[in-house]
Amino acid sequence: MPGGNLEPGEDAIAGAIRETSEELGVAIAPEEALGMLDDFETLGGHVVTPVVFWTDETLSLSPDPTEVDRAWFEPVARLDHPGSPMSEEHPDGGEPILRMFADDNWINPPTAAWLYQFREVGLYGRLIRVSRIGQPEWTAR
Repeated sequence: MPGGNLEPGEDAIAGAIRETSEELGVAIAPEEALGMLDDFETLGGHVVTPVVFWTDETLSLSPDPTEVDRAWFEPVARLDHPGSPMSEEHPDGGEPILRMFADDNWINPPTAAWLYQFREVGLYGRLIRVSRIGQPEWTAR
């Protein structure tokens, strides 16, 4: 899930297309945008607008090592992992922290929130909101 800031004059879709190209070397056309998930404010104060794209082409990732630690493909069906989502109490008594299973690991918020909302809307047609999902304190960076 590439991320970054919008350039002047960009909307969320144009920014997502540019960031995906810069970070992963993947070219996406604006007409491949299906829509956006809910804005999500991170503990660090960033507001993220996840954009969902669809292509029937086989993609090849070329991650920029200065921006990406690792990149992988995750089949949509794997978002339906039997133990996912996993919810646990927030250590400070805040909103519960939700984790999603992907890439054989438990993924933390905010990424877990986006994966969860995508799964619920995309696989089940259930409209859910994720703005109140708790985040571990270390995500405030």
